[in-house]
Amino acid sequence: MEDFVREIETGSSLFLLYGDDGVGKSRLLLKLKADRLNHKSIRFIDFDTEQENETSDLIKQIAANATEGDVIIFDHFESATNKSQQQIFDSWSTEGRDKNLNMIVCASSAGFNRFRHLAHQYELEAMSFKLLPCDRAESEAYLLHLLYPDHAFATLALPTSVKRLLHQSKGLFSRLREIADHHSDLINIKHEIESASRTLPFVIIFSLLIGIAAAGYFFHLSQSSTDIELANTEIQSGPNVPVSGSEPEPEPEPEPELEPEPVPELATDSGSIEVSEPMVEVESVINTPAYVIQNDDVAESDPNWFKQRLVYSHDWIHNSNSNRGTIQIMSIGVERFNAGNFQAYLDGLREQGLDISQLRLFETQAGNRAVYTLIFGDYIDRHEANRQIGFLPEILGAEKPIPRSTGSIAREIAINNSN
Repeated sequence: MEDFVREIETGSSLFLLYGDDGVGKSRLLLKLKADRLNHKSIRFIDFDTEQENETSDLIKQIAANATEGDVIIFDHFESATNKSQQQIFDSWSTEGRDKNLNMIVCASSAGFNRFRHLAHQYELEAMSFKLLPCDRAESEAYLLHLLYPDHAFATLALPTSVKRLLHQSKGLFSRLREIADHHSDLINIKHEIESASRTLPFVIIFSLLIGIAAAGYFFHLSQSSTDIELANTEIQSGPNVPVSGSEPEPEPEPEPELEPEPVPELATDSGSIEVSEPMVEVESVINTPAYVIQNDDVAESDPNWFKQRLVYSHDWIHNSNSNRGTIQIMSIGVERFNAGNFQAYLDGLREQGLDISQLRLFETQAGNRAVYTLIFGDYIDRHEANRQIGFLPEILGAEKPIPRSTGSIAREIAINNSN
Protein backbone atom coordinates (compact mmCIF):
# COMPACT_ATOMS: atom_id res chain seq x y z
CA MET A 1 0.00 0.00 0.00
CA GLU A 2 2.85 2.39 0.80
CA ASP A 3 4.27 2.14 -2.72
CA PHE A 4 0.78 2.54 -4.20
CA VAL A 5 0.05 5.71 -2.22
CA ARG A 6 3.46 7.15 -3.02
CA GLU A 7 2.92 6.75 -6.77
CA ILE A 8 -0.50 8.41 -6.50
CA GLU A 9 0.97 11.34 -4.59
CA THR A 10 3.80 11.70 -7.10
CA GLY A 11 1.69 12.47 -10.17
CA SER A 12 -1.15 11.56 -12.49
CA SER A 13 -1.52 8.06 -13.90
CA LEU A 14 -3.82 5.19 -14.88
CA PHE A 15 -3.34 2.33 -12.39
CA LEU A 16 -4.31 -1.32 -12.50
CA LEU A 17 -4.64 -3.32 -9.26
CA TYR A 18 -5.18 -7.02 -10.00
CA GLY A 19 -4.97 -10.42 -8.32
CA ASP A 20 -6.88 -13.62 -7.65
CA ASP A 21 -10.47 -13.54 -6.40
CA GLY A 22 -10.59 -13.20 -2.62
CA VAL A 23 -7.04 -11.87 -2.24
CA GLY A 24 -8.34 -8.62 -0.71
CA LYS A 25 -8.31 -6.10 -3.58
CA SER A 26 -11.63 -4.40 -2.73
CA ARG A 27 -10.74 -4.29 0.95
CA LEU A 28 -7.43 -2.65 0.09
CA LEU A 29 -9.15 -0.01 -2.05
CA LEU A 30 -11.67 0.80 0.68
CA LYS A 31 -8.88 1.14 3.25
CA LEU A 32 -6.93 3.26 0.78
CA LYS A 33 -9.92 5.55 0.36
CA ALA A 34 -10.70 5.82 4.06
CA ASP A 35 -7.23 6.08 5.59
CA ARG A 36 -4.59 7.18 3.10
CA LEU A 37 -6.41 9.27 0.48
CA ASN A 38 -9.02 10.91 2.70
CA HIS A 39 -7.51 14.33 1.92
CA LYS A 40 -8.39 13.93 -1.78
CA SER A 41 -11.69 14.02 -3.65
CA ILE A 42 -12.51 10.39 -4.49
CA ARG A 43 -15.29 8.79 -6.54
CA PHE A 44 -15.81 5.02 -6.14
CA ILE A 45 -17.63 2.98 -8.81
CA ASP A 46 -18.28 -0.72 -8.15
CA PHE A 47 -19.42 -2.51 -11.31
CA ASP A 48 -20.93 -5.30 -9.20
CA THR A 49 -23.55 -2.89 -7.85
CA GLU A 50 -24.01 -0.21 -10.52
CA GLN A 51 -26.89 -0.37 -13.05
CA GLU A 52 -25.33 -1.60 -16.30
CA ASN A 53 -27.33 0.72 -18.59
CA GLU A 54 -26.27 3.82 -16.69
CA THR A 55 -22.62 3.00 -15.92
CA SER A 56 -21.08 4.26 -19.18
CA ASP A 57 -22.76 7.67 -18.93
CA LEU A 58 -21.92 7.82 -15.22
CA ILE A 59 -18.21 7.34 -15.92
CA LYS A 60 -18.26 10.06 -18.55
CA GLN A 61 -20.11 12.47 -16.25
CA ILE A 62 -17.81 11.85 -13.27
CA ALA A 63 -14.69 12.43 -15.38
CA ALA A 64 -16.18 15.65 -16.84
CA ASN A 65 -17.02 17.04 -13.37
CA ALA A 66 -13.68 16.04 -11.79
CA THR A 67 -11.13 18.67 -10.86
CA GLU A 68 -7.33 18.74 -10.81
CA GLY A 69 -5.80 15.78 -8.91
CA ASP A 70 -9.07 13.93 -8.15
CA VAL A 71 -9.07 10.14 -7.79
CA ILE A 72 -11.59 7.83 -9.51
CA ILE A 73 -11.68 4.15 -8.49
CA PHE A 74 -13.32 1.42 -10.62
CA ASP A 75 -13.82 -1.88 -8.77
CA HIS A 76 -14.65 -5.28 -10.35
CA PHE A 77 -13.58 -4.21 -13.86
CA GLU A 78 -14.30 -7.70 -15.21
CA SER A 79 -18.01 -7.26 -14.29
CA ALA A 80 -18.44 -4.08 -16.38
CA THR A 81 -19.94 -4.09 -19.88
CA ASN A 82 -17.64 -3.67 -22.87
CA LYS A 83 -19.01 -0.15 -23.35
CA SER A 84 -18.23 0.81 -19.75
CA GLN A 85 -14.75 -0.68 -19.99
CA GLN A 86 -14.02 1.32 -23.12
CA GLN A 87 -15.45 4.49 -21.53
CA ILE A 88 -12.79 4.28 -18.81
CA PHE A 89 -10.06 4.48 -21.43
CA ASP A 90 -11.93 7.20 -23.38
CA SER A 91 -12.23 9.32 -20.22
CA TRP A 92 -8.59 8.80 -19.30
CA SER A 93 -7.43 9.76 -22.80
CA THR A 94 -9.30 13.07 -22.58
CA GLU A 95 -10.34 14.32 -19.14
CA GLY A 96 -7.85 12.22 -17.19
CA ARG A 97 -4.73 13.54 -18.90
CA ASP A 98 -5.96 17.12 -19.14
CA LYS A 99 -6.90 17.37 -15.44
CA ASN A 100 -4.06 15.20 -14.06
CA LEU A 101 -6.52 12.71 -12.60
CA ASN A 102 -5.61 9.39 -11.01
CA MET A 103 -7.78 6.51 -12.20
CA ILE A 104 -7.49 3.17 -10.40
CA VAL A 105 -8.91 0.08 -12.07
CA CYS A 106 -9.31 -3.06 -9.95
CA ALA A 107 -9.61 -6.39 -11.77
CA SER A 108 -9.29 -10.10 -11.15
CA SER A 109 -6.53 -12.07 -12.80
CA ALA A 110 -9.09 -13.05 -15.46
CA GLY A 111 -9.79 -9.35 -16.22
CA PHE A 112 -6.09 -8.54 -16.59
CA ASN A 113 -5.95 -9.68 -20.24
CA ARG A 114 -9.00 -7.56 -21.16
CA PHE A 115 -7.42 -4.47 -19.57
CA ARG A 116 -4.13 -5.09 -21.37
CA HIS A 117 -5.92 -5.51 -24.70
CA LEU A 118 -7.75 -2.17 -24.32
CA ALA A 119 -4.56 -0.41 -23.21
CA HIS A 120 -2.83 -1.65 -26.35
CA GLN A 121 -5.81 -0.62 -28.49
CA TYR A 122 -5.81 2.93 -27.07
CA GLU A 123 -1.99 3.03 -27.08
CA LEU A 124 -1.91 3.92 -23.37
CA GLU A 125 0.47 3.02 -20.59
CA ALA A 126 -0.71 2.00 -17.14
CA MET A 127 1.06 1.23 -13.88
CA SER A 128 0.09 -2.20 -12.57
CA PHE A 129 0.22 -3.63 -9.04
CA LYS A 130 -0.42 -7.32 -8.40
CA LEU A 131 -1.77 -8.17 -4.94
CA LEU A 132 -0.28 -11.51 -3.86
CA PRO A 133 -1.85 -13.94 -1.38
CA CYS A 134 -0.32 -14.44 2.07
CA ASP A 135 2.33 -17.04 2.74
CA ARG A 136 1.98 -19.45 5.69
CA ALA A 137 3.54 -17.09 8.25
CA GLU A 138 1.46 -14.13 7.05
CA SER A 139 -1.72 -16.23 7.12
CA GLU A 140 -1.13 -17.20 10.75
CA ALA A 141 -0.29 -13.58 11.61
CA TYR A 142 -3.59 -12.45 10.03
CA LEU A 143 -5.56 -15.06 12.01
CA LEU A 144 -3.76 -13.93 15.17
CA HIS A 145 -4.75 -10.32 14.38
CA LEU A 146 -8.40 -11.30 13.85
CA LEU A 147 -8.79 -13.54 16.89
CA TYR A 148 -6.26 -12.18 19.42
CA PRO A 149 -5.53 -8.54 18.56
CA ASP A 150 -4.11 -7.88 22.05
CA HIS A 151 -1.47 -10.63 21.78
CA ALA A 152 0.70 -9.40 18.93
CA PHE A 153 3.74 -11.57 19.83
CA ALA A 154 1.87 -14.76 20.66
CA THR A 155 2.04 -18.00 18.69
CA LEU A 156 -1.09 -19.77 17.48
CA ALA A 157 -1.80 -23.34 18.54
CA LEU A 158 -3.58 -24.89 15.52
CA PRO A 159 -5.12 -28.38 15.45
CA THR A 160 -4.53 -30.57 12.41
CA SER A 161 -7.96 -29.83 10.94
CA VAL A 162 -7.34 -26.06 10.98
CA LYS A 163 -3.84 -26.50 9.55
CA ARG A 164 -5.43 -28.36 6.63
CA LEU A 165 -7.94 -25.54 6.08
CA LEU A 166 -5.12 -22.99 6.30
CA HIS A 167 -3.26 -24.82 3.55
CA GLN A 168 -6.41 -25.00 1.40
CA SER A 169 -7.05 -21.26 1.83
CA LYS A 170 -3.99 -20.50 -0.35
CA GLY A 171 -3.42 -17.31 1.61
CA LEU A 172 -6.61 -15.58 0.42
CA PHE A 173 -8.02 -13.11 2.94
CA SER A 174 -11.64 -14.07 2.29
CA ARG A 175 -10.95 -17.72 3.14
CA LEU A 176 -8.84 -16.79 6.16
CA ARG A 177 -11.75 -14.74 7.50
CA GLU A 178 -14.04 -17.75 7.00
CA ILE A 179 -11.64 -19.86 9.08
CA ALA A 180 -11.65 -17.22 11.82
CA ASP A 181 -15.46 -16.96 11.75
CA HIS A 182 -16.26 -20.68 11.78
CA HIS A 183 -13.35 -22.29 13.66
CA SER A 184 -12.34 -19.71 16.25
CA ASP A 185 -13.21 -22.13 19.08
CA LEU A 186 -10.48 -24.51 17.84
CA ILE A 187 -7.73 -21.90 17.61
CA ASN A 188 -5.82 -20.97 20.77
CA ILE A 189 -2.55 -19.28 21.56
CA LYS A 190 0.48 -20.78 23.25
CA HIS A 191 0.79 -19.13 26.65
CA GLU A 192 4.47 -18.45 26.90
CA ILE A 193 6.03 -15.89 29.21
CA GLU A 194 7.57 -13.69 26.59
CA SER A 195 9.43 -11.49 29.03
CA ALA A 196 11.17 -14.51 30.57
CA SER A 197 12.12 -15.97 27.19
CA ARG A 198 13.47 -12.63 26.04
CA THR A 199 15.31 -12.02 29.33
CA LEU A 200 16.89 -15.48 29.55
CA PRO A 201 19.75 -14.75 27.08
CA PHE A 202 20.70 -11.65 29.07
CA VAL A 203 20.66 -13.63 32.34
CA ILE A 204 22.98 -16.25 30.83
CA ILE A 205 25.36 -13.61 29.50
CA PHE A 206 25.50 -11.78 32.83
CA SER A 207 26.07 -15.07 34.67
CA LEU A 208 28.99 -15.90 32.38
CA LEU A 209 30.47 -12.43 32.87
CA ILE A 210 30.24 -12.72 36.65
CA GLY A 211 31.81 -16.19 36.52
CA ILE A 212 34.71 -14.88 34.40
CA ALA A 213 35.16 -11.89 36.73
CA ALA A 214 35.20 -14.19 39.78
CA ALA A 215 37.78 -16.49 38.20
CA GLY A 216 39.95 -13.50 37.34
CA TYR A 217 39.64 -12.16 40.88
CA PHE A 218 40.71 -15.49 42.42
CA PHE A 219 43.63 -15.77 40.02
CA HIS A 220 44.78 -12.20 40.80
CA LEU A 221 44.65 -12.78 44.58
CA SER A 222 46.45 -16.12 44.34
CA GLN A 223 49.21 -14.55 42.24
CA SER A 224 49.55 -11.66 44.72
CA SER A 225 49.79 -14.07 47.68
CA THR A 226 52.43 -16.18 45.90
CA ASP A 227 54.56 -13.10 45.14
CA ILE A 228 54.43 -11.97 48.80
CA GLU A 229 55.45 -15.43 50.06
CA LEU A 230 58.36 -15.64 47.61
CA ALA A 231 59.58 -12.19 48.60
CA ASN A 232 59.43 -13.08 52.31
CA THR A 233 61.33 -16.30 51.68
CA GLU A 234 64.13 -14.52 49.81
CA ILE A 235 64.49 -11.91 52.57
CA GLN A 236 64.63 -14.56 55.33
CA SER A 237 67.06 -16.97 53.62
CA GLY A 238 69.32 -14.44 51.89
CA PRO A 239 72.99 -14.06 53.13
CA ASN A 240 73.91 -11.21 55.55
CA VAL A 241 77.07 -9.48 54.31
CA PRO A 242 78.95 -7.68 57.14
CA VAL A 243 80.19 -4.13 56.68
CA SER A 244 83.99 -3.87 56.56
CA GLY A 245 85.58 -2.93 59.91
CA SER A 246 82.51 -3.60 61.99
CA GLU A 247 81.12 -6.41 63.98
CA PRO A 248 78.52 -8.50 62.20
CA GLU A 249 75.08 -7.81 63.43
CA PRO A 250 73.23 -10.72 64.90
CA GLU A 251 70.74 -12.29 62.56
CA PRO A 252 67.20 -11.29 63.35
CA GLU A 253 64.95 -13.98 64.59
CA PRO A 254 62.67 -15.24 61.84
CA GLU A 255 59.23 -13.85 62.02
CA PRO A 256 56.38 -16.30 62.16
CA GLU A 257 55.05 -17.06 58.68
CA LEU A 258 51.80 -15.28 57.96
CA GLU A 259 49.01 -17.34 56.54
CA PRO A 260 47.07 -15.61 53.76
CA GLU A 261 43.64 -14.46 54.72
CA PRO A 262 40.82 -16.56 53.32
CA VAL A 263 39.38 -15.16 50.09
CA PRO A 264 35.62 -14.54 50.20
CA GLU A 265 33.61 -16.56 47.71
CA LEU A 266 31.49 -14.73 45.14
CA ALA A 267 27.91 -15.92 44.72
CA THR A 268 27.06 -16.75 41.10
CA ASP A 269 23.46 -17.85 41.52
CA SER A 270 21.95 -16.98 38.15
CA GLY A 271 18.47 -17.13 39.60
CA SER A 272 19.06 -13.97 41.63
CA ILE A 273 20.07 -11.84 38.65
CA GLU A 274 17.47 -9.65 37.05
CA VAL A 275 17.81 -7.74 33.80
CA SER A 276 16.01 -4.44 33.95
CA GLU A 277 13.65 -3.41 31.23
CA PRO A 278 14.85 -0.60 28.90
CA MET A 279 14.35 2.86 30.29
CA VAL A 280 13.12 4.22 26.96
CA GLU A 281 9.52 3.98 25.85
CA VAL A 282 9.28 4.21 22.07
CA GLU A 283 5.91 4.73 20.48
CA SER A 284 4.76 4.30 16.91
CA VAL A 285 4.78 6.44 13.79
CA ILE A 286 2.31 9.02 15.09
CA ASN A 287 3.16 9.13 18.82
CA THR A 288 6.71 10.42 19.31
CA PRO A 289 8.61 8.98 22.31
CA ALA A 290 9.02 11.65 24.98
CA TYR A 291 12.50 10.39 25.86
CA VAL A 292 13.79 11.42 22.45
CA ILE A 293 12.33 14.92 22.40
CA GLN A 294 12.80 16.07 26.00
CA ASN A 295 15.70 16.59 28.46
CA ASP A 296 17.86 18.87 26.31
CA ASP A 297 20.87 18.69 28.64
CA VAL A 298 22.44 15.52 27.13
CA ALA A 299 26.08 16.17 26.08
CA GLU A 300 27.65 14.88 22.89
CA SER A 301 31.28 13.73 22.55
CA ASP A 302 31.42 14.26 18.79
CA PRO A 303 29.41 17.20 17.36
CA ASN A 304 29.33 15.59 13.88
CA TRP A 305 28.05 12.17 14.95
CA PHE A 306 24.44 12.84 13.93
CA LYS A 307 25.40 14.06 10.44
CA GLN A 308 27.64 11.01 10.03
CA ARG A 309 24.77 8.69 11.01
CA LEU A 310 22.49 10.33 8.41
CA VAL A 311 25.20 9.95 5.73
CA TYR A 312 25.76 6.32 6.73
CA SER A 313 22.01 5.63 6.54
CA HIS A 314 21.62 7.33 3.14
CA ASP A 315 24.61 5.41 1.73
CA TRP A 316 23.09 2.13 2.88
CA ILE A 317 19.68 2.97 1.37
CA HIS A 318 21.06 4.09 -2.00
CA ASN A 319 23.63 1.29 -2.31
CA SER A 320 21.22 -1.52 -1.39
CA ASN A 321 19.23 -3.50 -3.92
CA SER A 322 15.88 -1.73 -4.35
CA ASN A 323 14.04 -4.97 -3.48
CA ARG A 324 15.70 -5.34 -0.06
CA GLY A 325 13.35 -5.01 2.90
CA THR A 326 13.50 -3.21 6.23
CA ILE A 327 11.08 -2.26 9.04
CA GLN A 328 9.92 1.28 9.77
CA ILE A 329 9.89 1.72 13.56
CA MET A 330 8.72 5.30 14.05
CA SER A 331 8.72 8.85 12.66
CA ILE A 332 9.51 11.99 14.66
CA GLY A 333 8.79 15.58 13.63
CA VAL A 334 12.01 17.47 12.87
CA GLU A 335 10.89 20.40 15.01
CA ARG A 336 10.54 18.10 18.06
CA PHE A 337 13.67 16.02 17.45
CA ASN A 338 16.65 16.35 19.80
CA ALA A 339 19.89 14.75 18.63
CA GLY A 340 21.35 14.52 22.13
CA ASN A 341 18.46 12.52 23.50
CA PHE A 342 18.42 10.37 20.38
CA GLN A 343 22.05 9.48 21.17
CA ALA A 344 21.02 8.62 24.73
CA TYR A 345 18.23 6.44 23.29
CA LEU A 346 20.78 4.60 21.10
CA ASP A 347 23.11 4.16 24.08
CA GLY A 348 20.26 2.60 26.05
CA LEU A 349 19.55 0.13 23.23
CA ARG A 350 23.26 -0.72 22.97
CA GLU A 351 23.46 -1.40 26.70
CA GLN A 352 20.55 -3.83 26.34
CA GLY A 353 22.51 -5.79 23.71
CA LEU A 354 20.86 -4.48 20.50
CA ASP A 355 23.04 -4.10 17.40
CA ILE A 356 22.39 -0.41 16.71
CA SER A 357 24.16 -0.63 13.34
CA GLN A 358 20.84 -2.09 12.17
CA LEU A 359 19.10 1.20 13.04
CA ARG A 360 19.12 3.82 10.29
CA LEU A 361 17.63 7.31 10.07
CA PHE A 362 16.54 9.48 7.15
CA GLU A 363 14.66 12.72 6.64
CA THR A 364 11.44 12.84 4.61
CA GLN A 365 7.96 14.37 4.51
CA ALA A 366 4.72 13.20 6.13
CA GLY A 367 2.08 15.36 4.50
CA ASN A 368 3.42 18.89 4.83
CA ARG A 369 5.56 18.06 7.86
CA ALA A 370 9.30 17.30 7.87
CA VAL A 371 10.08 14.17 9.87
CA TYR A 372 12.97 11.88 10.75
CA THR A 373 12.06 8.24 10.12
CA LEU A 374 13.80 5.40 11.97
CA ILE A 375 14.14 1.98 10.30
CA PHE A 376 15.57 -1.31 11.56
CA GLY A 377 17.03 -4.40 9.88
CA ASP A 378 18.11 -5.60 6.45
CA TYR A 379 16.07 -8.41 4.87
CA ILE A 380 15.99 -10.17 1.52
CA ASP A 381 12.72 -8.49 0.52
CA ARG A 382 9.69 -6.64 1.89
CA HIS A 383 7.76 -9.89 2.51
CA GLU A 384 10.54 -11.19 4.75
CA ALA A 385 10.62 -7.82 6.57
CA ASN A 386 6.87 -8.16 7.18
CA ARG A 387 7.40 -11.67 8.56
CA GLN A 388 10.19 -10.46 10.85
CA ILE A 389 7.98 -7.80 12.47
CA GLY A 390 6.68 -10.46 14.84
CA PHE A 391 10.26 -11.13 16.02
CA LEU A 392 11.31 -7.51 16.64
CA PRO A 393 13.33 -7.04 19.84
CA GLU A 394 10.98 -5.93 22.59
CA ILE A 395 13.38 -3.16 23.66
CA LEU A 396 12.64 -1.26 20.45
CA GLY A 397 9.14 -0.60 21.77
CA ALA A 398 7.58 -0.29 18.28
CA GLU A 399 3.76 -0.45 18.45
CA LYS A 400 2.84 -0.18 14.77
CA PRO A 401 5.90 -1.15 12.68
CA ILE A 402 5.46 -1.46 8.92
CA PRO A 403 7.56 -3.25 6.26
CA ARG A 404 9.32 -1.07 3.68
CA SER A 405 11.47 -1.67 0.61
CA THR A 406 14.74 0.21 0.19
CA GLY A 407 13.61 1.23 -3.29
CA SER A 408 10.50 2.96 -1.95
CA ILE A 409 12.57 4.74 0.71
CA ALA A 410 15.09 5.93 -1.90
CA ARG A 411 12.25 7.33 -4.03
CA GLU A 412 10.74 9.02 -0.98
CA ILE A 413 14.09 10.68 -0.19
CA ALA A 414 14.49 11.79 -3.82
CA ILE A 415 11.01 13.37 -3.84
CA ASN A 416 11.75 15.10 -0.53
CA ASN A 417 15.05 16.49 -1.86
CA SER A 418 13.42 17.75 -5.05
CA ASN A 419 10.92 19.72 -2.96
